[in-house]
Amino acid sequence: MPWVFFPPQLAQRWPELKDAQFPGATVAEVFGHMERAYPGLSSALLEPSGALRQEVVALIGGRPLQDREGLSDPVGEEDDLYIFPRRG
Repeated sequence: MPWVFFPPQLAQRWPELKDAQFPGATVAEVFGHMERAYPGLSSALLEPSGALRQEVVALIGGRPLQDREGLSDPVGEEDDLYIFPRRG
């Protein structure tokens, strides 16, 4: 199951938020499980359309997402998913 690593900025709104493993074969599936664990988290990371917000960076195994719109990138069992704010 992939590990997801969150930026400390999100802890202000979700104090219980911790790096954790979430199931899913795609980024969209992992984000769905994250939302169920932390209601409202998706609104901080995703546009209303479901696309990754421009100010958010997500890396799978050190590689940027290829599909920022549909989040269809595959996530392997051993992959790490890093989420952090884009530097200005």
